[in-house]
Amino acid sequence: MGSDKKQYVIAGAATVVFTAMALLPSVPPAAKAAGAGLFLGVLVYCYKAVKKSHAEFEKTVISFHDLLTESFTTLLREITGPENVQSVLEVLEEQPLLSRRPATLAGYLDHYRSLFNKQKNIFNEKNRQIRFLNERILFSKQQLEAVFDALTDGLCIVDEYMRIFRLNRAYARYANHELKHLLGKNSHEFFPGTKRIHADQHVNKTFQTGEPVSGIKLDSVVGDSKLFFEYGTFPIYKDSRVVYVLEHFRNVTNERKINEQLIRSSNLATIGTMITGIAHEMNNPLSGISGCATNMVQMAKNYGLNDKGIERIKDILDCANRAEVILKDLLDLSRKREIQFVITSVVPIIEKSMQSIHVQGYKSVKKTIEPQPGVSNLINCDPPRIMQVFINVIANATLSVLEKAAVSEAAGASGYAPEIRIEVKREGNYIVAMVIDNGMGIPADKMPYVFDPFFTTRSPGEGTGLGLSICSKIMMEHNGRISAESDADHTVFFLEFPVPARGQG
Repeated sequence: MGSDKKQYVIAGAATVVFTAMALLPSVPPAAKAAGAGLFLGVLVYCYKAVKKSHAEFEKTVISFHDLLTESFTTLLREITGPENVQSVLEVLEEQPLLSRRPATLAGYLDHYRSLFNKQKNIFNEKNRQIRFLNERILFSKQQLEAVFDALTDGLCIVDEYMRIFRLNRAYARYANHELKHLLGKNSHEFFPGTKRIHADQHVNKTFQTGEPVSGIKLDSVVGDSKLFFEYGTFPIYKDSRVVYVLEHFRNVTNERKINEQLIRSSNLATIGTMITGIAHEMNNPLSGISGCATNMVQMAKNYGLNDKGIERIKDILDCANRAEVILKDLLDLSRKREIQFVITSVVPIIEKSMQSIHVQGYKSVKKTIEPQPGVSNLINCDPPRIMQVFINVIANATLSVLEKAAVSEAAGASGYAPEIRIEVKREGNYIVAMVIDNGMGIPADKMPYVFDPFFTTRSPGEGTGLGLSICSKIMMEHNGRISAESDADHTVFFLEFPVPARGQG
């Protein structure tokens, strides 16, 4: 359009000059005629130049129109399914787009405006659909993340180098680290116990074969507690190739405790049926033995007994009395008693139990009770029966710490201080009393049997092996649980009591 402007300026200047020559009387007629001819020539030149410029511009506009139309059609094919593109074009133009071309410049401009508006509307609709889909995807992602984090099982997704790509809160809690600290780290460097079961081999197997692994037993120490897990792996595919592996740590600690309690209950029921009759049958001859022995001690001269004979008879009497104690414990183990439930605080029961223990050296043991602040420790129980449980457990802990003190003293070691600590706290729907001692501990191979009748870790003649069995029976009568953990430094007995329901008692 710059050349058109130039032609218009030339034509205007020629018009001014010719008008001036025509109006001035001093200009000769011949000059006016020559000027008119020159003016006409200039006008013809300008007209041809403008017409040529317009033709070139129209050609350029048509080329631009065709290029724009072709680009727009290609764009439609990319953002629209191939089966819909023709119908979309016909809706836009009411006929195929490429066969329609405006006749005037104004028509071109209107066509471009219409074309851009329709393109804008299509993009707006596509953007609306994309935003809607993104919102749905984001919501689904948030739902999956909530489910992922709500699971109590530990989950983590690792790549082929065992680096953590994704994990849930339970995994971070069991690993005792923050989520952000674990991302990108080797999963088996942080989850306790995974190296012992060679977890990396199971992950590699799943990467190589695509086969899941399940049922691997794993135990680990998390904080102050020993937890038991079932470990497994599961492949995650992309384009028919395993790109990630999901590691699954299912917490089976409570299941294990319940199974142990069921086995214990079954054993007690079997033994109870058997020993009830035996205890009654044994009680009569034991009473006879005890009576005769007592009579012989009291009338030693009548029976011609010397001091050595009297000592032997006293041994017989002691053994008979011990047998009677065992029979009484057996009957307690097998007999179902009427329980008088009341709702009371467990702390006074513990305090009274600690005052009722009479073991030599007990006063030298440091003893503390640590209830959780601001938390109710009410339980629904038969206080004398629960007191019997605490007396038994605390007495065992006392013997353990005193034995370790004697061993340390014999070895010339100093600095050992016997201690029993009882923590009371709430965990979910249970009030948990933890009796913790720093004594000799219980060997791992004997731990599964500590609640079995007649099992004891003491020397022969020092225990019947029935105390913890009776404790287990009493806890079951209260719908509670008793369990134990032990390592080189501490032994912990967990006594779990259900929180009383409203209106109970």
